[in-house]
Amino acid sequence: MGRPLQRPPAMGLNKVSAMTKIQWRSWGGATAVGVGEVNGLWCLPQCETKGYPATITLSNIRWGKRGGFYAGFTVNAPGLPEEQAKRLTDQRFSSRER
Repeated sequence: MGRPLQRPPAMGLNKVSAMTKIQWRSWGGATAVGVGEVNGLWCLPQCETKGYPATITLSNIRWGKRGGFYAGFTVNAPGLPEEQAKRLTDQRFSSRER
């Protein structure tokens, strides 16, 4: 099969967190790695204009009729509150966030 085609500049991670300003370092293999900023409702108002610098790793590639997509992710962001870091490690996108 081919490779996932989209390299999104931003993506919702869950109901309260997002990754923005993503620049992809690798794409299309078993994993994809990008750097950008993570933010969410949990860090307002401090991160309204600038989130935490972060690296996102997408994993668990799945294939469907329209091509491939990554079903899992981990975000590594030094300085991220511990509770949020746990919520962004070894997670799966819900069908609504793909």
